[in-house]
Amino acid sequence: MAKDDTKAKKAGNNTTSNAQDIATGPTDSVYTVPTFDAILKSRPITFVVGANKTEFTAHAGVLTRVSDPIEVLLDGHMKEAKEGRVTWDDVDDETFVRFIQWAYTEDYSTAEPDILLDASNIQIGASAGSSTSKPQQAEKPLHSVQDRSVDTASQTTQGGVRSGDMAKQFTTSTDYALAYIDFEPRINSEGCEDYTKVFFCHAYLYIIADKYDITPLSELSMHKLYATLKAFKLYSSRVSNILSLAELVFENTCDGDKMRTMIVHYCACIVEDLTKCEKFHLTLQAYPDFSSALITKMTERLD
Repeated sequence: MAKDDTKAKKAGNNTTSNAQDIATGPTDSVYTVPTFDAILKSRPITFVVGANKTEFTAHAGVLTRVSDPIEVLLDGHMKEAKEGRVTWDDVDDETFVRFIQWAYTEDYSTAEPDILLDASNIQIGASAGSSTSKPQQAEKPLHSVQDRSVDTASQTTQGGVRSGDMAKQFTTSTDYALAYIDFEPRINSEGCEDYTKVFFCHAYLYIIADKYDITPLSELSMHKLYATLKAFKLYSSRVSNILSLAELVFENTCDGDKMRTMIVHYCACIVEDLTKCEKFHLTLQAYPDFSSALITKMTERLD
């Protein structure tokens, strides 16, 4: 991220003008950036995380700055503030580590995809040293949202010009842009790369940010997820990854949510491929809000 020595301060903050920032970040950051000294002198807070009740410790000085709800939780009159101990049983360990990483540095690491190999991916000769076995053909990618947006006139086999127009609207959108970061996601190149964990790592942070009103984190996680979806090469075997993402987002957000809007827009661009996936119909039945939003978005493709 680009460095910025000028950070907006909350009213009443006593941080000196020559204080060393703990992180680089958005130029319009709206929360206080304390000094290293202030952070190290702040009291430790223990977080009990996930089903396994893993304990993590972080400085209150770096956490109370991120949002008013977090400040009340840790510095107010609540039980957590008095005991210096917070239980987040609905957050997994990896997500919490990324949250703390962001709190200290204003950025976080992206999860790596799982590589799924089965009999179709592994070549075994008919006998030792045999060279007669036929090589399996690699799974060919479907038309990605980037492909569809390149030339709208050429997309007649993938839903007509309307499909290309909608894809172009998605790939050229500035709704999820951030001026202070140039995030380049990892590009998948094979159907065996399961991107569920990649998508989820951004969505989980967005859910935390939404719950605790942490605007900079919600904007960053949405920006990273958008960039990942825009670059994602769609394979038939990976369509279910997109549907799992839609389920997660619609299960944990409310009507009108911005990430919901982004997911629905993306799904409308690739709906022809979604309909060929058995999971698609199960998702529509289980998540009526998603079904309704997708149908509404699809009407924009009608003449």
